[in-house]
Amino acid sequence: PAWYIPSLETPKHGVYTVKAEDAESHAFKTKLSDSGKMTVIRADFVNASPYGFDDYTGWNSESEDYYGDRKGLCRWPYASVKENAQGQSLLISSLEDEELDIASSTQEITFNPKKTVNGEATVKFTTQVGWVCPNEGTLTAAYKGTEVAKLTVVPFKQQTRTLLVVYVYPASSIAGLGGIDSIFKQCVVNFEITPKTFSYSNNPVDNVWEESDLDAVRLAVEKDIGLQANKYESVILVLPGECEYFSKKGHSGGKFIWVYDHCCCPFVLPHEVGHQLGLGDLYIKNPDWDNIAIYITDSILGKDRHNLMNSCGCKGTLLGQCTNEGRLRYNQWKTANKLR
Repeated sequence: PAWYIPSLETPKHGVYTVKAEDAESHAFKTKLSDSGKMTVIRADFVNASPYGFDDYTGWNSESEDYYGDRKGLCRWPYASVKENAQGQSLLISSLEDEELDIASSTQEITFNPKKTVNGEATVKFTTQVGWVCPNEGTLTAAYKGTEVAKLTVVPFKQQTRTLLVVYVYPASSIAGLGGIDSIFKQCVVNFEITPKTFSYSNNPVDNVWEESDLDAVRLAVEKDIGLQANKYESVILVLPGECEYFSKKGHSGGKFIWVYDHCCCPFVLPHEVGHQLGLGDLYIKNPDWDNIAIYITDSILGKDRHNLMNSCGCKGTLLGQCTNEGRLRYNQWKTANKLR
């Protein structure tokens, strides 16, 4: 027979009575029907630490509070944990009177507790020695055998990156240098920063640096015996000038970054470091991005406006507002951290 089943769009958590009836008319037969109960559960792992982050790929771009409370359609949260180290995540459930069973996909991740109490559990998990790339495991929460929440646990590969900061006189400071450890903490343990001052006699008139000027100062820094630029993985040339920035690849393995000392956004410098770690510009995927040199608007920034690799606006219609919070997605962490 054909069945008619009433539909319920975006149900709220709770217990529902579901009834199905035969939609065909039978003049001489008893109408068939059946009923049962459906339980809709809301469960999620949140606040993963020491380093937790979400894969925003599955989000509804129109969702409210795109990053903060994860009210959109984020599929599964992730946690990044070193080998032989402990992490934790809060598991919440709408079932306050019933338990969820917690399990691990691998023996390399041990955890406690095994069940939720009063609708939640602070799940503490420990990875074993040898927990390195490309390992990956999951913690799952199930209700009567049905999986309702999952936390993916991945290794985090520590590294230290040496960074030479060359202040081309009279430049003496740069915004954002003190924040790069925090921004890249999941893929870089720390930056070993060495600041040095460089007297350069060929600064352009009015500090307007053309590409030929950038190449010239790079060559001068490379040749300077006292700077020893060849010893460092990254070299940042801080130039006297206004709020613009350049990242030039193809010279010395792409290790040089040029940035002006009057950059008003503290994420310009970390953005350029992101390029050296393999991250591409995000704003080029946004509408109207080709006008980015003229003005900064919401349409240029798109829904991912706080991403580190988006534009950092200090001019145009958003003048005086920092349009970036230095956030990164899980797929960006994988690129920078070389998890695959």
